[in-house]
Amino acid sequence: MALSNFDSFSLRFDRNDLTWWTGETISGSIEIRAKEDCKCNGIIVKLIFVAHGAGNLSSSNVDTTTTKCGSFTAGETKTLPFSFQIPQGPVTYHGDKLNVDWYIQVAIDIPWALDPTHKSKFLVLPGPNASTYHPKGHTPTIARTRLTKASLLGLVLLAMGGSLLYFVITDLDSYGSGIFVSGFLIFLGMICLLTDLRNLVASSSLGHVAVSHSPSAPRGGDTVEITTTFTPRKSGEINNIVTQLVAEEIVLHTTSSGKNSTTTRYTSIRSSQEQRISGPIQLRKGHRALFKQSFVIPEDAPPSFMTVDNQLEWSARIAIDVPNWPDWEDNHEIIVSSREQPRVADRNE
Repeated sequence: MALSNFDSFSLRFDRNDLTWWTGETISGSIEIRAKEDCKCNGIIVKLIFVAHGAGNLSSSNVDTTTTKCGSFTAGETKTLPFSFQIPQGPVTYHGDKLNVDWYIQVAIDIPWALDPTHKSKFLVLPGPNASTYHPKGHTPTIARTRLTKASLLGLVLLAMGGSLLYFVITDLDSYGSGIFVSGFLIFLGMICLLTDLRNLVASSSLGHVAVSHSPSAPRGGDTVEITTTFTPRKSGEINNIVTQLVAEEIVLHTTSSGKNSTTTRYTSIRSSQEQRISGPIQLRKGHRALFKQSFVIPEDAPPSFMTVDNQLEWSARIAIDVPNWPDWEDNHEIIVSSREQPRVADRNE
């Protein structure tokens, strides 16, 4: 291995407590001591964060610098400084199913050999402008009354099950197994449709249900107000409205065996509050109904975070109990950021 070319390969930070805030510049130095002569194409230094835990590990490269080094001679020690500006998010997070950690990663590019690498972890706390981490173009999900992808999948499964059932009926040789498979597809299709169809049926009485929140970008410690409005299409009553403010870790873990792979979804509730507006609440046709519920987000609330396989999602889960009629239920995503964590006066630098 190329590592045998070196007596030492270490990384030193300029702060002894290894703690920085979002928006700050992290700095330090890399020390490499050669044991024997060797060529070097360059030293690559990366600022990365890693999402890991019960789900699939995902590493995100934030910034990279490359320094040409030419070659090493036996006994030579090279010390190279590094510095990167830390973005406004994400911050370091350690939860139940999900962790987010920051690293400086160094690799020595040795030609025709395995490159030796070194990685050191440091802590990132929320600064005054700390923000969440989401893919570019991410649009928060809102409470809905329209058909979604689940419904479209349900329609596809129903079509497949119905088509198979038709062929089974015309081909009695495959009657037994065919009936089972077609019935299973139809059953899955109905399950996929149930949620959206329930809301569509509920909306035939309640009208279009709109959910909003204020402020639009709350931080830990803020009071967030959830507003639910609709204009009933007919007079009647509802039993109650229940709203939950929930922070949930959602991670995906994939295992492979030969050509087959299986993905398992793990979840963990990190924060949950519930409020109920009890009834019966009278509704009048054509008269707008408006309900407001206020929640205080915990001061140390974990911030929203999203990668393909690892998420921490804040949402308002609203349920409207309609007597003798399908209830209306859905989620309204809320992007929550961390509140600035104060600096300690005697930081070692």
